[in-house]
Amino acid sequence: MLIVMWNGRRTVITGWRAWLIAGSAALLGAVVSVAAILLLFGAVLTLGLVLMIAVPLAIILGLIGKLALPKEGDARRLR
Repeated sequence: MLIVMWNGRRTVITGWRAWLIAGSAALLGAVVSVAAILLLFGAVLTLGLVLMIAVPLAIILGLIGKLALPKEGDARRLR
């Protein structure tokens, strides 16, 4: 049994109509929940993959840059 208050009037819904409304609401809630879970899972997966690639790449590029730059004493000798 569903009781709906609309514009100050109370309407009681029973029988197959109540089951249809409750079932539709449950189905809609399940679809919205699954969509939200998949959206969050995709965001976490994307962030994880970016971090797995970006952090090691930054470390490697930093090491290459450090090795490629001339040392402080070498710059004076080049002048």
